[in-house]
Amino acid sequence: MKKISAIGFNLVVVGAIVRFYFDSDGIDFITGFLLGAGIALIVVGLIKKKV
Repeated sequence: MKKISAIGFNLVVVGAIVRFYFDSDGIDFITGFLLGAGIALIVVGLIKKKV
């Protein structure tokens, strides 16, 4: 697995886990940011891998 995809996967996992441990209004923004950035990095890693 490439470095970019690995970082993206870690961000997705952390974003999903953080949502269950903290219960506040601001955590939704942080969770969304982590999940969005993680998914974007996974996609970029897959595209770069094929090219």
